[in-house]
Amino acid sequence: MSHSSANEQVSESQFMDCYNDVESRFRNLVGLIQKLTRNDYASQTKQLNPVDRAKFDLEISYIINSLFTVYLQLKGKEISNHPINDELRTIQALMTKQVQLHEMMKKAPKLDKDVAKRLLGHKIRKCEDPDSVSSQEEM
Repeated sequence: MSHSSANEQVSESQFMDCYNDVESRFRNLVGLIQKLTRNDYASQTKQLNPVDRAKFDLEISYIINSLFTVYLQLKGKEISNHPINDELRTIQALMTKQVQLHEMMKKAPKLDKDVAKRLLGHKIRKCEDPDSVSSQEEM
């Protein structure tokens, strides 16, 4: 009997640990949502470049749809065939594509503005100088 009682205590202890973990994560989530809803969408995204704005939009979409999925599950709804799953898969695919594009952009060649400015400035001055043009034509 004491062995059974010990198992029940461990189970209760594990349950309380799990409960406390869920409660802590929920409080964290509520805090993050409050921060997010404190300002309107336009003010939150006005300083973002298009790439960061797309990433922000995808993350918000994923969060909202995930929370809706949790809500449906808590209500006891069967969600295995629910359209929300398709929406989540679509968002995940778009997030994957966004990450791939970000990686491609990192690998793309970068323009050294100072070098380009010097080269173009030199060519423009050469074209504007009539002596330079006539001496090039003679060659």
